[in-house]
Amino acid sequence: MDPATTEPGIRQLLWRSAEPFWFAFRSVLESPLRPESRVYWLFLLSSLAIALGIYLRIRSRKGGSKDSPSGMLGGFVNFCFPSSIWQTSSAWLDVRYFFFHRTVMTILTPIVSTATFLPILMTQTASWVGGFFESPPLAGDPSPAMVAFYALGFILITDFAAYATHWLQHKVPFLWEFHKVHHSAPVMHPLTNFREHPIDNVLYIWVFLVTGGIGIACIAGLMGVDPRNIDFLRTTVFVFIFNFTAYQLRHSHIWLAWPPWLGRIFGSPANHQIHHSCEERHVNKNFGFMFAIWDWIFGTLHLPREREHFRIGLSDGTEAEYDSLARLYGLPFEKVYQMFASKLKRTRGA
Repeated sequence: MDPATTEPGIRQLLWRSAEPFWFAFRSVLESPLRPESRVYWLFLLSSLAIALGIYLRIRSRKGGSKDSPSGMLGGFVNFCFPSSIWQTSSAWLDVRYFFFHRTVMTILTPIVSTATFLPILMTQTASWVGGFFESPPLAGDPSPAMVAFYALGFILITDFAAYATHWLQHKVPFLWEFHKVHHSAPVMHPLTNFREHPIDNVLYIWVFLVTGGIGIACIAGLMGVDPRNIDFLRTTVFVFIFNFTAYQLRHSHIWLAWPPWLGRIFGSPANHQIHHSCEERHVNKNFGFMFAIWDWIFGTLHLPREREHFRIGLSDGTEAEYDSLARLYGLPFEKVYQMFASKLKRTRGA
């Protein structure tokens, strides 16, 4: 065999093998440029602007209003990026994990999201709901009011599904082992949001596909339209607003709580920081994502009345076990295996 023809063939094979990973990694690098990404530059900028407002308020209370511009800028940088967080190995592990994990999930998501049964399920559900309520077929396009009703209904259904799934992740032992990855961070910054196990991500994808699909179909049946013809993009305005209003501060040290009346409806950054607390009064509280009404209804809401201080991480103090990319991915499988092996052993010994 001619080495001159073999070498290009090997290079081509290696490139074809690496190509999906390269394009996935490039997609992650481009995340700040895409509005559907939670690290879209406008969301980062809005959270930074809100953080600046919080900093200036704290600074004025401490009598620092006479600082020079350079002193104020330096103080703001230290406020946003304190050494107490960025000198920890966990903070930099989250940076590495963001690029690694998002690359993996960019490849994996289209695979696990393939649900050929969903259009059939949606159409049949819409037909059944429409027949049950005797909804007449809609002539023409839905009105703006109908679209708004659909969008809000869709958001409420999927957000409740997320709340219920999150509650199960904390209550079902083997699901908790995978969800512990997210709670294993002893310090938080915005990229800690992506410290999630792939099993967690796949679970939410399937939950959103099924509940979202059925929810869309039910609303479409009431509206008298074919669910396959609804413009899904119109629902993103709610998500955009949510991500724009200080979403990046949810996983951070910067305290921002809504007034009590608003905090019972929408989850604030402080609400989610409390969810990561190890304090007994905070355990199994604030499971909500966009809305806090589910926590309020089901008695899992801890509404902060003032600035609270607490340790974050795992209540059993095992955060140090999750100290590498390999451990973040592999340790949950190991612990789940040990859990089921122990139960099997006890069952056989009974």
